[in-house]
Amino acid sequence: MKICVIMSTYNGEKYIEQQLDSIFTSPQNIFLYVRDDGSKDRTIEILKDYRIKHAVSIEVNEGENVGSAESFLMALRECPKLSIMLFAIRMMFGLTGNCPQQRNKLAQQINLFCGAQIIK
Repeated sequence: MKICVIMSTYNGEKYIEQQLDSIFTSPQNIFLYVRDDGSKDRTIEILKDYRIKHAVSIEVNEGENVGSAESFLMALRECPKLSIMLFAIRMMFGLTGNCPQQRNKLAQQINLFCGAQIIK
């Protein structure tokens, strides 16, 4: 089974590699779909270098800046359909996992939007 992680980025060069390390530590078959929201820093370069250096499955869509919420919704619509979707929401919404009520509410909203199965 392949797991799709969806992420929207914008000028995230400072933390993107740590987030990638966190995503790809899983023993699962991971596919990362990234929609970049017009970053002006090295975010896209870091994503592409990481894909080559670690031989992992990352697809990067270099988009125009439309704002964080719209960018994430575009990523949801554009991502190839796979068995299970995980959402890299920490960077987008600043959630740390210490607030299950926020995480559950967001998961329900995303589930209504795309019918995806949410893994907590």
